[in-house]
Amino acid sequence: MKLFKIGFGLAIVLIISMTHTVQSQSSSKKGRFQVDYRRGCTGTTITITQIGTFSPAPVYWYENLVGSFTSTLSHTYNTAGSFYIVQLVNDASLGTDNYDSLLVEILEPQNAEFTIHKCANHKVRVETANDYYDRYEVDFDGLRTDIVNPNSFTNEFDFGSSGVYNITVTGILTSGNSNCGSQVETVSTVTSLTPPLLSTVEVIDQNTSGSILLTHTLDAGVDYNLYYGNGDSKNLTLQGSISSNQTNISPINTATDYHCYQLESFDVCNGDSYKSEVICSIILDTSSDEKGNRMNWSTDNSNAKTTEIIRDNSILINLPTTSSSHTDSLIVCNKDYSYQVQQLYQQGKSLSMSSTITASNTQSLPIINGNPSSTFSGDSVIVTWDKPNDGEIPFDQYVVQRKVGNRDWSDWMNTTELVAVDKDIRLNQAPSYRVSYSDDCENESTPSIATTPVVLAESNNRGKIITYEWNRYEEWQNGIQGYTLEQLDESGNILEEFEVLSGRSKSIDFSNQDPTDKYLRIKATSLDSPPVYSYSNVITTKIETVLYFPTAFTPDEDGVNDTFVHQGPAIADYKLDIYNRWGNQIYSTTDKNYGWDGTDRTGDSPQGTYLYKVYFTDLEGRSHYQNGVLTLFRYL
Repeated sequence: MKLFKIGFGLAIVLIISMTHTVQSQSSSKKGRFQVDYRRGCTGTTITITQIGTFSPAPVYWYENLVGSFTSTLSHTYNTAGSFYIVQLVNDASLGTDNYDSLLVEILEPQNAEFTIHKCANHKVRVETANDYYDRYEVDFDGLRTDIVNPNSFTNEFDFGSSGVYNITVTGILTSGNSNCGSQVETVSTVTSLTPPLLSTVEVIDQNTSGSILLTHTLDAGVDYNLYYGNGDSKNLTLQGSISSNQTNISPINTATDYHCYQLESFDVCNGDSYKSEVICSIILDTSSDEKGNRMNWSTDNSNAKTTEIIRDNSILINLPTTSSSHTDSLIVCNKDYSYQVQQLYQQGKSLSMSSTITASNTQSLPIINGNPSSTFSGDSVIVTWDKPNDGEIPFDQYVVQRKVGNRDWSDWMNTTELVAVDKDIRLNQAPSYRVSYSDDCENESTPSIATTPVVLAESNNRGKIITYEWNRYEEWQNGIQGYTLEQLDESGNILEEFEVLSGRSKSIDFSNQDPTDKYLRIKATSLDSPPVYSYSNVITTKIETVLYFPTAFTPDEDGVNDTFVHQGPAIADYKLDIYNRWGNQIYSTTDKNYGWDGTDRTGDSPQGTYLYKVYFTDLEGRSHYQNGVLTLFRYL
């Protein structure tokens, strides 16, 4: 009941009728007037039909005594709400019984909420969703119209063939105006229903109050149900319907229990159902110790096809579905690693929650990238190398090892740079070097391939013909192309290059007219593109001024080899002494052009072996001494 006062101070009780009877006119409480609609949406115009004759004519109040009485017999309601229409009749025959009333209800227009359910063989059913309206009119593309109550189904309708059809649903108000509008949706009919695709079962939060995300592919308009089993893939129970392409399930214990899920497409017309495969969630526990990063997991693997370990978003290893643990030993200490266990099914997959752990140990540090190089620079050897491939290693320092000859390797230098300089070089044997490195956890990598620089030496110095030898360069990753012998000036500029066609030795014939010091080194060239070079030590070659004497002569005055005289470069001061086999000097001369004619103070010297000594000064002013043995022949 609702009590309110009118302008005359009279209290009138108005009774609200809630009867929803379909009729053409609705009467007021006392039957003195009727209206065409008692209900409608905003914009509804209600028209009054007066019952009986009164004098004077009645007047009306339309919106709960707002404004004044009017004799107009119609009113448009533009605001939603419940309103009383009040009739005032001042006919004396009625005495004090001069008021009558009727309640009207005006609603805001609201689209009808409904769901279209697809069935096989091009059939559909429509389900209304709420009771905002008293009933609903469902129009199947003009082919049939059903009147249904709120929250109820129509009968199935068979469109007969594939196509896109319009379904129009209109809300109906009892004793109401039909101005509340209609909602139209299209439907694409299907020939048959198929099993749904359960794409992923992923643990998002592994906790006693965790969550699992299901992703699935659903067809619009088809009914789908979700089935569930706690630690059981065989006995599943219905959990309810789903309609979107993702379902978040929470809170749920994902810390100690795994959970199995299955989807079902359901035909509401004939009761048939089609189910997906069963996919179960995964519980993952991770830890790290001296053996590596450990993973242990539990799930129902009876339907899975394979198990994959994912590390840092890449597949680390494939395992049988019967596996329940794995140890990752290819790790570096203090580095974070993210792991997931993934099981692949016939169509879908299951993913554990991603777990990030910090490695407590290093099982195998990668070797440095490529091979180190070594080259001489002055009297020192420069060793260079590249970083290891994994730039995230908790790097501590490089360890450079050195050995000479057949000795054992020994730690020679620790550094954080990519270069080491060896100033303690003994050129009688080439040193070798190799590089490793350590991390913050005191792990050390495998040493690199050794590198041995080229050491150049003279193997023979025969005056102006000098032979040079060197060791093989060790070692470029792509190999060595060849060697070049370079002659330098005192400033290190290249004066001449001598190509080495094969082997590791080269003889150079220098001019005996050029006694200046010669500076030489070997250049090794790699097969890289562009090539890399390594240089040997620089050696100084002194070109000795040598006089060349015959080993024998015949003083027989035949004009051939009659005197023992030198050949060779121009010289200044000169003295030649001849000694017999007993060490007695028998001849001496300072005439560099004449030599010895085979005579002594007594006459012709006898045939035999003699010793000579020669003293001279070259054109550079350097003093020299030579000696040797000669044979004097006389022919009878």
